[in-house]
Amino acid sequence: MSSAFRLSYLLNAATNLLTQLTKNNLTTRRRIARFSRRLDEDIRALEREEQTKNDEEQKEAERKEVESKIVFENAEKVREFEKIWRGEPTKQKTIEFLRLAAMSESAEIFSQTAGNVIQVLLNEQAGGLSKKDLADLLDSHLRILPQQERLSGAIFWIKREIERLRRKSEAKL
Repeated sequence: MSSAFRLSYLLNAATNLLTQLTKNNLTTRRRIARFSRRLDEDIRALEREEQTKNDEEQKEAERKEVESKIVFENAEKVREFEKIWRGEPTKQKTIEFLRLAAMSESAEIFSQTAGNVIQVLLNEQAGGLSKKDLADLLDSHLRILPQQERLSGAIFWIKREIERLRRKSEAKL
């Protein structure tokens, strides 16, 4: 029963009791007093429920704000490291670049990073990484992402690219 409906029901019941009130009927006055106390208690309970709901909504909004700030900071770290990595895309820097992207816990950031790494590799600018090595690196770092992020659409194409890189690597053998 919704709180508004419950309150409406109680107010209607109180009105009915008042109409039945007789001047000297002590029993009816006691009923009304009891009912009035119950009504006050119910109103306070509804107010507490509403306050609790508002508090929870506020906490959720604050949590989302903190998460958003963390994702932004992580994205900044990845972008800063990308500048270093693009200057010299070695195997160790590629591993660190993918690790930072995975630790951001954002499928979008990881997807962009993986796309950059694959693009550089396909242009044969990544030193010391075979297609199989890159596929293994992408796959292992993809698993660092939270489960919810691994299921997002941004990751789907990476999984396809990993398989494509593995097929190309096997075809060369």
